[in-house]
Amino acid sequence: MAEENLLTKSDRNNNALTYLRPEEDEPYFAAIGKFIVEYARAEAAFHVLAHKLLGVESRKSTAILSGMRFPDLVDRIKAMLPLEKVSEKDTGVILGCLTQINAVGTRRHHLVHRWVTYENQKILVTNLFIAKSPELVHDSEMSLDDLKMLRDDCLKIYFRVIRIARPAPKNDSAQFLDWLRSAWQYTPEQPNNPASKPPKTQKSKQRQPRPLKALPQDKRNDS
Repeated sequence: MAEENLLTKSDRNNNALTYLRPEEDEPYFAAIGKFIVEYARAEAAFHVLAHKLLGVESRKSTAILSGMRFPDLVDRIKAMLPLEKVSEKDTGVILGCLTQINAVGTRRHHLVHRWVTYENQKILVTNLFIAKSPELVHDSEMSLDDLKMLRDDCLKIYFRVIRIARPAPKNDSAQFLDWLRSAWQYTPEQPNNPASKPPKTQKSKQRQPRPLKALPQDKRNDS
């Protein structure tokens, strides 16, 4: 995606009045907002689950978990699952949700920390202005359906996890259960470049010491 295509006509115009976004983009940015809100709620469900797995009273669990970054919380949850004898079924649900929120979280991170603009019924996302080298520039497009699928998966994650963390009477409608058990909507995008081996670091290029050879039997006995 060329740099000039990343900026809408209104962005290139110095007239502040024409910088106002067209009304047609409102559903797209509204969908971004809803997705980000539902992602936060999905993360919160894992915090509730972690408190339950700790098995201590609320004030103690808060003292232990408060301020913990989400990746660290995920590590704690994975470590506690076998210790708390969580059923195989629930463990599978939790691990599946962790995998999906990681994929969804990547798109959320891009929307929050990269250049985002609207053009021709699509959201354009790029790290062109923050990439450390041209080889690391990454561009992507998101449709309104993409944003709705991301939000839908966040809702599923929330309800699947919260029902394990806080079991409630089973009075859900068949329609809701069918939706809850349905497949994930969002599939992670494939990288633009084929997978390649990571470049050798300076440390890996350094000459490594040779392994010591075993002494002959007679010399070992003399020592």
